[in-house]
Amino acid sequence: MSHLVSLSTRDWRKQLKFPHVTISEAKLKLFDLENEKERLKDLTVTLVEEWKRNFPRASVPIYLTRVSDKSLTTLRWKRSKTHNEKASQVILDSSTMDYFHIAEHRKLVYKFESLRLDLNYQLSIVLYTIQRLDAYISGSNVLSVLRNATDD
Repeated sequence: MSHLVSLSTRDWRKQLKFPHVTISEAKLKLFDLENEKERLKDLTVTLVEEWKRNFPRASVPIYLTRVSDKSLTTLRWKRSKTHNEKASQVILDSSTMDYFHIAEHRKLVYKFESLRLDLNYQLSIVLYTIQRLDAYISGSNVLSVLRNATDD
């Protein structure tokens, strides 16, 4: 028998950095995270709306957009079709910033990028944790059913 399998539950949990959570604790945390996800998503909508007010799409080569895919990167910069034949994802770099000649505009774009990075970071942690908690709860429920079936 391997060393880890032979450990008691208590000794095993001492090996882990993060504290063990019960199913009920996981469900409570999941509920809190779902609320936080909605709050952060509302902030992403607000940030995109603020970008549009400050920089109408036809006036700049890039725009801020929300993407609802599985990548956990909700806010992205896209190249405007108005300034390019194809809209595509872009990284904010010096060549993109060359378009913003006025210092106040550059500072504002930098602020938007800072807020975008913060929101993406926070939201990705929340979304990933929700995925992991869902898997933990589901797996624990299956394990409980299997254990109960074996005990009969």
